[in-house]
Amino acid sequence: MAAPAGPLEDARVTAAAAQAAVTLQHVGSHVTLVGLGDDARIVGASLRVRDARDVIVRNLTFSDARDCFPEWDPGDGESGNWNSAYDNLSVWTSRNVWVDHSSFDDGAHPPSSLPTVFGARSRSTTACSTSRTGPTS
Repeated sequence: MAAPAGPLEDARVTAAAAQAAVTLQHVGSHVTLVGLGDDARIVGASLRVRDARDVIVRNLTFSDARDCFPEWDPGDGESGNWNSAYDNLSVWTSRNVWVDHSSFDDGAHPPSSLPTVFGARSRSTTACSTSRTGPTS
């Protein structure tokens, strides 16, 4: 299957850029985010910690960083897949980032509630995962 093209795809790209302007929140160095109380939540946002140092995220629930315009990638897997542009929290090439007593969920849009298009379940969020690829300090 060829990559999507045409006026509908152009509109999707434009709308996705508008969503990114209000959904993506960039977190810089020397920042502490602490939720107060048991119900502290960040809903509908995607926090990105990139090239930062000394960041603390504590006592927060992150929900529903939903991508309203997931992108179809025909080369993802054997028959293609939908890919979301947002995670609840992403950390790239950063040092001394501490995420403590926080949780992550799909909120009101779990994968089971999303449509199947081109034979693949649409994705509005992606799973949380952590990895360590090098020294942390």
